[in-house]
Amino acid sequence: MEELHRRVAAICQRYNLDMAELESWLFLTTPREFELRVAEGYTDVRTDDATINRIHDQIEANAIDVAILDPLVKLHSVREADVGMDRVIGVFQAVADEQGCSVEIVHHTRKGAAGNGDAMQDVDSGVFARGRRARAVSGVILGSRREASETVNPKKEKEEGDPAMKVAC
Repeated sequence: MEELHRRVAAICQRYNLDMAELESWLFLTTPREFELRVAEGYTDVRTDDATINRIHDQIEANAIDVAILDPLVKLHSVREADVGMDRVIGVFQAVADEQGCSVEIVHHTRKGAAGNGDAMQDVDSGVFARGRRARAVSGVILGSRREASETVNPKKEKEEGDPAMKVAC
């Protein structure tokens, strides 16, 4: 938890923000502080109703509009390439629907070498395969210098009046 607070303090310092302004609307926790594992099992997937109810309670009590849960692997102990993942994602879809909030789940892919395509294979398989309940999927993939120079040319973009950076999702 201390590391999260240091990161927030650094962001506030960088952007000249008063940390006191965040107190009523930024809520941070870790699995050590607040268990978030909502399902477990390999062939027999079981959801943890007590944990799911605590998540609902916290979102409601704090009037949370956007819940960002990172990383996905800490939210379950089921096989990611299995139908059990549908239940995990379904739990958070129900939380979003019932609480009227947005729930963003961050899934980290393997960290391969730049430009080798490993990360895209992870996005195309497992939890996100076959459109598994995700309303939006985006990715940030480390590219090689050559790929970066072919994709973004700030000087050219600036001359043509377009934004200097483009993001593809």
